[in-house]
Amino acid sequence: MLYIAYKIPVMLTYLKRSRAALLLIMLYAGSINAQYESLWKVEQENNMTLERPQVVVRTDAIGGIVMAYTYDDAGDTNVVVKGLTPQGATRWTTVINESQESVVDVIIDLKFNNYILGHYNRHGFIAKVDSTGDQIWFTELKQSSSSKEVISALALCNDTIVIVGSSTLNSQEKGLVISVSALSGNVLNSSYYNGGEAAVRYLDVAFDENGKSFACGYIEDGGNYNAILHAYNKNLTGYWTTTLQSNAGEDIAYGVCTDLAGNVFSTGCY
Repeated sequence: MLYIAYKIPVMLTYLKRSRAALLLIMLYAGSINAQYESLWKVEQENNMTLERPQVVVRTDAIGGIVMAYTYDDAGDTNVVVKGLTPQGATRWTTVINESQESVVDVIIDLKFNNYILGHYNRHGFIAKVDSTGDQIWFTELKQSSSSKEVISALALCNDTIVIVGSSTLNSQEKGLVISVSALSGNVLNSSYYNGGEAAVRYLDVAFDENGKSFACGYIEDGGNYNAILHAYNKNLTGYWTTTLQSNAGEDIAYGVCTDLAGNVFSTGCY
């Protein structure tokens, strides 16, 4: 049975820095008209202050909420993940105990496992936290020990996670696509789109019902940006590429999604 975990922007978060608390305003999208669901005050561990306003909130299939945020502990940043009830009470709290972390995104599967995407030192990471807050695995995402990764987004289809962003090595930034097993955390395949002297970065990714993945972003050459949309097979070999160009020189594709008819949609700015 195929299932795809979609990143639906059902909540809007606003963060106000405070020594004692994290203020979270959540805009819950019910049907067509959005309505305010609740205003929560979530205490920070040990009065730690946030290094930067990075908060990700997702809902699961039965209304539970998972919140991930970055905090600063005496100059070392870590990612906190909280499981909350629909009323805002904390069910569990987990700290991803690595060094110099920041959160990028979270996705939840149908078994209520949580996949936390972020940065770790110069590289990316993805971690799996189960429905009770136990960390199952942690996987570093990198081209090599000398590379620098910028991780942008992830998508889940069955037991495969695809992560996109960019990887820079020897001053060359390439589009990065990595697939990871949702069960073990093992890296399955990786692909790097080389734009030659131009820099390439993917900003979003989506699956279709056949397990193909679609990455969008931009290619930048000499200050000129062109939006790109690339399609990959299950083993991450590319099978088509498209440049979305307005001739304005500042085209960037920020989002991508698919429908059940096999169409692919991308949106951005120019």
